[in-house]
Parts: sequence; structure tokens; C-alpha cells
Amino acid sequence: MAVRFSPRQAAQTSYNDSARKQIPFEQRAVAAMQDEELGRSSDARGLPPEDLEKLRRRAVGAVEAGVPQIQVALQLGVSRRAVGQWVRAFRESGEASFRPGRRGRRPGERLSLAPWQQERVLTTLAAGPPDAQGLPWLLWTRRSVAELIRRDLAVTLSTVTVARYLARWGILGPRPEPPPAGLDREVEARAAVRAALTWVGVSLPGQVAGHGLIAVTDQEILHFLLSPTPFDRAGLDDLERRLRMQIGRDVEVALAACPRRQADLVAGWLDRRR
Repeated sequence: MAVRFSPRQAAQTSYNDSARKQIPFEQRAVAAMQDEELGRSSDARGLPPEDLEKLRRRAVGAVEAGVPQIQVALQLGVSRRAVGQWVRAFRESGEASFRPGRRGRRPGERLSLAPWQQERVLTTLAAGPPDAQGLPWLLWTRRSVAELIRRDLAVTLSTVTVARYLARWGILGPRPEPPPAGLDREVEARAAVRAALTWVGVSLPGQVAGHGLIAVTDQEILHFLLSPTPFDRAGLDDLERRLRMQIGRDVEVALAACPRRQADLVAGWLDRRR
């Protein structure tokens, strides 16, 4: 069951979480390495703390931009192992990993957020959409949740770590079905963005059984809203409106999963838009 929606305004601002400039590899490599070289030993030991922090930031920034780790190591005069460790530390602990004397947490070590901090985040997510919380998004995404945590808790987490927390809290859903094989690329580029809609139950602080509406696009971007009470048709309409405004393109929604109790509501809502 699927339904297609059109944007309300062609010039609507897009807050697409997956937007990223596609820069040719050579340009990215040059841009990542054009800072003034620092004198250093092959393993970077002995550098002043400020220089070591700059070195780590440059290395991680280059790798995140797409430059191979071995090339980053050669350009910066450090070992490939060191570059790999810095990248892993950043993806686990964010900005804190750049500061000397602090390392990223290895898998299996304690979580970055204490239980009370996780409860605070969930409470805020269920209180309303990001724009109601003073953030420049219309739906919650990994990126907007990371920004919420940074702003409210002064903790910087990568989107990879945020994704792990969302999965831990039950906020996840499947990708939509792939497009038909052999579809012309130009036709596919103009086609609506596909989104798989999932209604999930979420345990909120205070033993409240909350609800989540999750839309995962074919670009693997997760958009969601939480509520301490079940959504109604107005809530579904609000999700649809925010989704197409945030993406800035037509959206084709297909139901992926829904509790039996809400099945008739969601089916009727989709039928009304066919």
C-alpha cells in the first residue's frame, strides 16, 4: 500500500539530512592536506597538546571526506594504525577524542550517556518535533538528535553512536523496497523519494508506553516523531507534511509495520491519499 505526496511549495527549504557535496577525490585530498605542515615524529609522540589535537582533527577530517587512511598517514607522516585509532575514537566519542590524554571508548566499555541523560533525551524527543525545541529540523534524525545532545548535555556524539542509542531505544525501521530493475537513471532522479513507514512502541521515562512514527527513506535517512500518546490522523498528517518539507521532494510512503490496534487507522489514512 503506497501513496505519493507533492511538496506544498516548490521553493520549500530542505533540511535533507543526507545532503553532501560530491567533491572529486583529488580536490578533497588537496583540501584536507593544505594546512601548514607540523613537525612530528612518525607516531606523533612528543608533539605539544595543541599540535596533536590539530593533527588528529586533520586526519579524521580527511578520512571522513573520503581520503584513504593510508594516504592520510603518508601525507601527515604518521602510521596508518594511528589514523585508524583516531577515526574509531572520533566515531565512538566525537569531539572529546581529539584532546590529548582522552581516548575513545572501545566496544563493550561503558556507554557515553548515563541513564539519567538518556531519560532526558527521550523525554525531550517525546515532547515535540525539533523545531518546537529550537532546532532547525522538522523531524528528528540522527543528526538532529546528536545536536540536541550536544546542546542540552554538552556531550558530542557522532551520528554512528546516536544510531546505536536509537536502536537501543527501539527507534528503528526497515528501508523501503528498492526501485524496479532497469529504471532509467533520469527517471529515477525525478521520481518521488520512497519512505517506509513504521509505527513502533517506545518505553519512555516513568514507565510510559510511548509511540513512534518512523519513516526511513531509500537513502537510509531515518526521520521520526515520538509521542507519549497514540497518534491520530492529524498526527499522521503532520508527519507526512513535515517529511516532504524536510526532504524537499515528492514522497511515496509505503507501510512497513504497524501494531494491530492501529492498523485500520493507518490503512484508512493511506487509502485517503491514493
